[in-house]
Amino acid sequence: MIKVGLVGFGGIARVHKAAYETLMKEANSKVKLVSIFDVNASQFTKSISINFARDIQNDISAYHLYDDLDEMLAKEELHMLDVCIPTFLHEKTVCDLLNRGYHVYCEKPMAATFEEAMRMIEAKRDNDKRLLIGHLLRFMEINAYMKDILDKNIYGNVVDAAFYRLSAAPRWNGWLLDADKSGGCILDMHMHDIDLARFFFGDPYAVSTLSKDVYTRYDTNHTTLYYDDFTAQATGDWALSASFPFTSGYRISLDKATIVLDGNTLTVYPEEGEAFSPDCTENDGILNAIRYFVRILETGEDNTVNPSISSAQTVYIIKKMKESADRGGKKLSVLNLPR
Repeated sequence: MIKVGLVGFGGIARVHKAAYETLMKEANSKVKLVSIFDVNASQFTKSISINFARDIQNDISAYHLYDDLDEMLAKEELHMLDVCIPTFLHEKTVCDLLNRGYHVYCEKPMAATFEEAMRMIEAKRDNDKRLLIGHLLRFMEINAYMKDILDKNIYGNVVDAAFYRLSAAPRWNGWLLDADKSGGCILDMHMHDIDLARFFFGDPYAVSTLSKDVYTRYDTNHTTLYYDDFTAQATGDWALSASFPFTSGYRISLDKATIVLDGNTLTVYPEEGEAFSPDCTENDGILNAIRYFVRILETGEDNTVNPSISSAQTVYIIKKMKESADRGGKKLSVLNLPR
């Protein structure tokens, strides 16, 4: 049985808690959420909303609660820590946990900077522990279906692609609108589609980004990822009006089909025949990612879906995108990604 402690209890942590509660109800469950830590004990009594979840419920009566992380680690027999704290705290906390001998699941983005991400990789390697970063889109069935189409070349080669992720400003937590702490939309939200493009197509050879500062740095972003035979466009914007609903999706044009994701509905428009939507229902990416991490801890198998070095490489590409934005959208090479 993998015993888990949750580190942080903000909005996304409550989504994680719900995922563990689902997993613990499954037959032959291999995971148990035991305890929850937050440095601010008032978090345990708050109702919180985030861009894709409203008034997240807060029944924590089944868990041991702590406002001191060292105390939780001393008192509880844990195998894995699930880190859901602000981005600028990831590196210090994750490295400390790895050095203490724990496996770590960490929310995305991996770290505030590429250098911090690589220190996390070093701590993982030095301590022979597992580290998975929660790039949830890689674990959604609709995206696994899309990747299978691409890998098997079912409808031919990619002609072009466009991704979008749009939201009102994340006002539920002040640190998100401080780019020195969150990295801005470009790292916190736009990053999802950059990572998904890498998952689908592999690594681009160059990037260019145009950004606009509204609340902090890099609030609206228009990125081009350059591949040998096509480009992929991505828009990430969290500067929309307060009433604007969270919206995301993509369009991928292939030689013999156009495939569109709108929310969680994937539609294939083939060159010949009628449009159809595949039966893809397992799209809780956080639930699937945690289930996957528990499985590889149990079996010892390699992490082939989202290796931690790949997460660090996504942070590196975002670093180059920021540099491009600071230089007016200059096209910059991202060849020879760090390994």
